[in-house]
Amino acid sequence: MIRPVILTGLLTGLAVALAAGTPGTLAAQATAPGSAAPPPGAPRPFALPELTDVRLTNGARLLVIPNREVPLVTVDVVLPGGQARDPDGLEGVSLLTASLLESGTSSRTYDEIVGELDRLGVTLSATADADWTRISLAALTDVLDPALEVMADVIADPVFPSARIETLRRQAVGALAAQRSQPPALARRVLLREVYGAHPYGKQTTEATLAAIDRDALLEHHARWYRPGSALIVVAGDVDASEVQRRLEGAFEGWSGGAAPVPPVRTVPAPRGGLVLVHQPGAVQTEVRVGYPLPPGAQGGWTALEVAAHHLGSTPSGLLHRNLRETRGWTYSATATVERRVESGVLEVAFATRNEVAVDALSEARRLIDEVRGRAMSDADLDAAVDFLAGVLPLRSETPQQIADRVSNRVLLGLDPAGVETVGARLRSLVAGEVRRAFADAVDPDAGVVVVVGDATVLQPGLSVYGQVRVERPDGTPVSLAELMPAGRSESLSAVDLAPGRWLYDITLQGQSVGSLVREISAVDGERVATSEMVLGPQTMAQSVTFGAERFDFRSSTMTLEQPGVAASGQVERSGSRLTGFMDLGAGRQAVDIEAPGDVLVSDMLEMAVWVADLDVGTELSLPVASVSNGTVSNAVLRVEERTTITVPAGTFDVFRVEIDGPERQTMWVRVEAPHLPVRVEPADRPIVVELTEITGPPNGGD
Repeated sequence: MIRPVILTGLLTGLAVALAAGTPGTLAAQATAPGSAAPPPGAPRPFALPELTDVRLTNGARLLVIPNREVPLVTVDVVLPGGQARDPDGLEGVSLLTASLLESGTSSRTYDEIVGELDRLGVTLSATADADWTRISLAALTDVLDPALEVMADVIADPVFPSARIETLRRQAVGALAAQRSQPPALARRVLLREVYGAHPYGKQTTEATLAAIDRDALLEHHARWYRPGSALIVVAGDVDASEVQRRLEGAFEGWSGGAAPVPPVRTVPAPRGGLVLVHQPGAVQTEVRVGYPLPPGAQGGWTALEVAAHHLGSTPSGLLHRNLRETRGWTYSATATVERRVESGVLEVAFATRNEVAVDALSEARRLIDEVRGRAMSDADLDAAVDFLAGVLPLRSETPQQIADRVSNRVLLGLDPAGVETVGARLRSLVAGEVRRAFADAVDPDAGVVVVVGDATVLQPGLSVYGQVRVERPDGTPVSLAELMPAGRSESLSAVDLAPGRWLYDITLQGQSVGSLVREISAVDGERVATSEMVLGPQTMAQSVTFGAERFDFRSSTMTLEQPGVAASGQVERSGSRLTGFMDLGAGRQAVDIEAPGDVLVSDMLEMAVWVADLDVGTELSLPVASVSNGTVSNAVLRVEERTTITVPAGTFDVFRVEIDGPERQTMWVRVEAPHLPVRVEPADRPIVVELTEITGPPNGGD
């Protein structure tokens, strides 16, 4: 079936590290104590194998790179129409189209395609990046013909079955939710939006754009861009050029339609500047990105740019790592990478650091960028960068697939494919001044953007030294700092009418049951105790929170978590104006001591607040919430967006849809009748759904 292959990247990374002489056990064994490391070996020249460049009858360009060392063949079909060509409002259609190719054709069902690929033992994958869609096949030589038949069929004649569209749409929505919960992925997403602005490289796939993609949109995208006249087919491995051309002519005989439209070249507008701060309440670590647009991929100077990026921070020998980690101890890793794209590349500086040093670390990173722009690197640093980059070239050209990737990347950028032979010589011809000039010409200091992901209430005051700070939520919604600062309840709450009961829930991931949740409410001497037990795979978590019935005020809470190899626990209670206790996440007890207003809730009580509040469409509640795990207090806002009907395993209910923005963002569908029992819950940062399956106690306070 179409699926990614990750083993190659892992092995390549290991080989690169060893070739570069990464400090460690192996290097220590190879060098006697007190002796200098051996000099690098002479660079191995790289000669491109005989390259055949022809056109198929249907107009596709074919590059053949023979290599008879192993009986394996790789075939890449590369098409225009990557993610930057998605129509406005349909962002994600190129990626969804590629993902659905294997889902069925006019002559094969999804199950038949999967079964045939498994029987042949071949790997077929498809994806869309910013500029291109790439469909890749890897097959043993003796099954190449039937493998090509399947590949040609899914490329030329996909039918996009409705059931598979919905399945992959749910997976894509889940991936978006996961992305927003992961600071590195979230920071990069916002960085590309800020660097590229209105340019299509800055397009953002959202739940709304995914929902707008129907079968007609997929068929239209396929008809527009999946045309042989615009295709580049690269075949590498155990093949004869004339023979593989004949086999491809037969396999792709039914693929016709001419060429895709030639899109206009678009320029990147000047970034709007300032600093974007994405609020993650309670975060104790800050994720930082600094980015700059770079010239088009076909423009000269990219070899020198790659050397400058290596010097700045592509590896642990770079300035960023040496300064931010080794000298100052501010981060575990700091990197600088350049990405080469057709219309505009991007320089990305990335690191994570502690909140208390985030401003200083950002300042130092920007200083180092300016240093590379303004001062030529030393001869020793230049030699080290060139030795590394030239040294890994043979490792990146060992397999037919690696050679094919390097050749096709140059062709797609409009460059001479034979240029892969001269990269090593070009590297060794560079001088320090040329590297500095290339970096200074490409990296405009006025075009830089900064993205920070962390707790805005902690970070914004310090970051304001950089000028305008635009604060937003993970979904991109702007928010003012005043809205995020802790405040008292917008209205009083009471749990007097909250009667004992027991409720069962099912937890699903992409439609498959993965766990269960049991909730109980009990009443003891003017207090209410809410307990829950969640089983999620091998993980079991039990929580209990006690609060006063009359004023819905927090009294105490406990938590235990068990999973293979890990046991965690916590206990907190109110003591005067403070919340005190401990948290043990498996590494020993850590004291909890939080200054908290008298009406503060803990996160476990947010759901209970919805249960007991007076709700109607348009109702908005603001509540101060303490996060026990990180010792902060922030606001949570509950908004009733609509009244509707929903069906879950427990039945059909008249419900309010409630959006909760706070330490834990989520959407709840709760019963209209009080208490407002949650019927369905969807956390914003996790692709799971919790649905009511059974009510085993009084549902509304009756006997």
